[in-house]
Amino acid sequence: FQRACVEYPKHAERHLRLAWFTSRTKRQMERGLLHAKLAVALKPDSDRCLSTLSELHFQRGEKEEALAAIKKAAKLGKDKVLYGALLKRIESGDKKAPIPHRCSGPAWPPASSAR
Repeated sequence: FQRACVEYPKHAERHLRLAWFTSRTKRQMERGLLHAKLAVALKPDSDRCLSTLSELHFQRGEKEEALAAIKKAAKLGKDKVLYGALLKRIESGDKKAPIPHRCSGPAWPPASSAR
């Protein structure tokens, strides 16, 4: 992953993949955070980049930063159910909870908080 980032420094997807890998392995997360931030800088309107940034902050114990990033991702992304589930996971603080990928259920945000 690192080599791909060096060869294609302006390709957000390369940085995103490296960042995601570090969030899952919990290794070199400082480096992963740097690459997640680069991905967001290259594609600021990408819900995927923001959700990866959120996951890295979450795994590093930076809950407020994780919440801010996932809320931005939710505004940009189409899958409101998925982002609702990701938000709940971060709010719970359980880093070992399974990461939701595709969800079914009510949309997020709930109608009562969408005002």
